[in-house]
Amino acid sequence: MHAVGSNDCGCPKVLRLMELPVLHPARGQVRASAGLLPLRVAATFPAAETAATHRRLAGGGLRGRAILAFDERMKHR
Repeated sequence: MHAVGSNDCGCPKVLRLMELPVLHPARGQVRASAGLLPLRVAATFPAAETAATHRRLAGGGLRGRAILAFDERMKHR
């Protein structure tokens, strides 16, 4: 609260309420469960290529997540 002006007794004439944002420690979890966090997917790889996918991630330059697909229909999307 913020007082604006005062009368003879020093009491505030008007109180102005101010909202201050408070960041909750679990805000990421809250946003994720609400579907508000975007997930950038770089590529989808078959699970059989897990080692190669890990090496590619370790090499850098891949923007987003590498998804391992355990379904053969999801190869290299």
